[in-house]
Parts: sequence; C-alpha cells; structure tokens
Amino acid sequence: GRMLAQLALAHPQLRYFGLDLSPYYVSHAKHKLQHVTDLSLVTGNAESMPWRDGFFDVITSVHLFHELPPKARTNVYREMWRALRPGGLLVIQDSAQLSDSAELGYFLERFSKEFHEPYHAGYMRDDIGEALTAAGFEVVSSEPCFVSKVVVAHKPLQSRADAPNATP
Repeated sequence: GRMLAQLALAHPQLRYFGLDLSPYYVSHAKHKLQHVTDLSLVTGNAESMPWRDGFFDVITSVHLFHELPPKARTNVYREMWRALRPGGLLVIQDSAQLSDSAELGYFLERFSKEFHEPYHAGYMRDDIGEALTAAGFEVVSSEPCFVSKVVVAHKPLQSRADAPNATP
C-alpha cells in the first residue's frame, strides 16, 4: 500500500483501488491506508481482476512481474489491457532488466540465485516494453532507476485488431 499512500497524499480527491494475492498484505494495507477516504482493497489474482472492461483510467503495478512465471506475466499484461479504458495510462515499476541495465547483469544474476527468486532470471530477459507492445500497448518510456525500472505506456484510443481482448 505504500504506492497508494503516496498517490493519495498527492491526489486526495481521486478514487483508489488495490489488488494483492495475499490476504495478509491486503489487511496490512487497509491498516496503513486508513486515512484514504475513497479506497477499495481486494484480495485477488492479477490474472483475473474483478473489474469490468475499461474500468480504470490509470493502472499501476509495483514489483509484481519479476515474481511471476512467463505465462502469468502475459496473462497480467492482457488483463491490464482489458481493465484499462482506451487512452488510459499504465505505469509499471519493477526490478531492473538486462535490456536497459546490462551493466547490472552480474548483480541481477546474483539476486535471482541468492534470494531464491525462481522467476527473476527469466523476467530480466523478458523486456517489459516489448511484452507491453505485443499486448497492444504503446510504450511512452522505459527508464532504468537504480536497480529498478519504470515503464510508462498507454492503451491506444483505437484498439489494434490483433491486441488481446480488443474489441473493434
């Protein structure tokens, strides 16, 4: 809930939603975010979010994708596409990837091994920007940020016919 807390301080007039697979994390976030007036936190899987098509103007994700196997990452990109309105904004912050932080390769490899992160090694080679483009998004920027990266994309107003879950 740290990201939602920061967003709510900067934009208290907005409505906020949070999703996490862990009931413990959702409970903890509810406690930490008591000051946020318009907030809904849900325990659930990002591969099948409980919101209708085009529900969100903005979707953010913080350090999720390096925790997922490849098929789940693809499913979450598709689900974000589905839940974001045309013209909507997507912002992903996650672990650095070799595509934009090759100089950190040794450390990224060690992270996967030392911290027993089973999907991290594959994640760092599976560029988020390329995956988002394949899912139909238009990537605005992809910037390394120390040992993380931030990718900003949007869902085009006119959906590509070949985009997942796109309706012409």
